[in-house]
Amino acid sequence: MYPGVELRVMRYFLAVQAELHFTRAAERVHVAQPSLSKQIRNLEDELGVTLFKRSRRGVELTPPGEAFAENARQSLLYAERAAAQARAVGAGTHGKLLMGISPAVDTALLFRIRDAFHRQYPDLQIETVCAFATELAEMLMRSDLHVGLIELPIRYSGLDVMNIAREPTALVLPANQIQSPTQVTPERIQDRTLVLVSERADLAYQKFLAGLKSWGYRPPSIQPVLTAAQALDFVGAGNGVAAVRTSVRKLHTKGISYCLVEDLPWLDAAIAYRRNIRTPVVRNFLEVVRREFSEERNKMRAEGLNRHY
Repeated sequence: MYPGVELRVMRYFLAVQAELHFTRAAERVHVAQPSLSKQIRNLEDELGVTLFKRSRRGVELTPPGEAFAENARQSLLYAERAAAQARAVGAGTHGKLLMGISPAVDTALLFRIRDAFHRQYPDLQIETVCAFATELAEMLMRSDLHVGLIELPIRYSGLDVMNIAREPTALVLPANQIQSPTQVTPERIQDRTLVLVSERADLAYQKFLAGLKSWGYRPPSIQPVLTAAQALDFVGAGNGVAAVRTSVRKLHTKGISYCLVEDLPWLDAAIAYRRNIRTPVVRNFLEVVRREFSEERNKMRAEGLNRHY
């Protein structure tokens, strides 16, 4: 756009171009005819060309005027589109949401959230970043992310969380050593190494250990790994037993069996976000998640276990 031309003047010009009559054009844009005529003359002076040929017979568009009209329409269209997009982003209905996900969390939760959000806000895109929960917390505090899907517990000043899901612990044993779940007792695995995702990779590490100890299992040693898939491979190779989240059962590893033990802890996943900084897009996101997981959250509330509603 020519630097001296305002959008308002472009609208005046296009009104004259459409009406080919200064008085009717002035009525169309709701200004006085002398003011509109002056604005057009000033525009011609700025551009150094004649845009309209004026005569007693009427007003005609000149060749420079025709060229200017085509680009003026495009400029106004882009300006209106830019304003509309800015308003939409300000309302949290367009743009981009940056979401982190911890490897300890079931990715099915991410896809469920993404699909629910896109149904409500199809013009708002979710981009994901994968990192350990503590790293995601740092990114949230730097405003490098809007929200994070993480495991609990997390204790990080400045973050709030919304619990959305809970799942039990499963024990993983070599398949040839278990015939039925009732056969699994602390005594039977007391001499086995515990394969466990490290505290860096899963914030529930201490909760796993405390639950297993309370159940009666005190492993002689612990083999830390970074992923649940690694834990399954260790067990499949005969190197101990593992404690994992039940969602891990969708990983198909040969030579292992899963066993649910009622006395072992239940593990939570939550949406983390920066406290007191809720942009429109974050507010919209949290509202969608709250609705999508209302059944799970009501159940946790009824159990009296969820402190973040």
